[in-house]
Amino acid sequence: MGYSSPKFTWMRGLSPSTRKKARLDRALCNTEWRVKFQEGVVRHLLQACSDHSPLLISTGGFSPSALSSKPFRFQASWTTHDQFEAVVQENWHSSSPLVPKLQNLTVVLTTWNKEVFGNLFRRKRKLWARLEGIQQRMEAGAPRYLLKLERRL
Repeated sequence: MGYSSPKFTWMRGLSPSTRKKARLDRALCNTEWRVKFQEGVVRHLLQACSDHSPLLISTGGFSPSALSSKPFRFQASWTTHDQFEAVVQENWHSSSPLVPKLQNLTVVLTTWNKEVFGNLFRRKRKLWARLEGIQQRMEAGAPRYLLKLERRL
């Protein structure tokens, strides 16, 4: 099926002299599957908690998701912030019906999240992109200091 992103799916070693890498993990399909899912693709994801890269198989290809249709998601990290409870209490009007109350709180918490926490998902994407760049450079025999940088991130 081929692949995209990092060339190798397994890497181990803490220095250029001990660094070993290989493409061990692969995705296979038969002709019937390929005819049914002509847009099917495989992406090697970043190594995070293992010396293997996870494989992501998509039957419809990879396309950017629509930003406008994201559902509201409660972030557990909000509860650790000192102001969270006060923000909820200020914006929870007990006389209002439940649905408008929840809609209002959704808007307020979304704005509060951007102001207080910033865009954690954007920051996470940037860190993952940086890690991917480091791993690609290491595949090509990059300098030793990148190994230390990867472990610190």
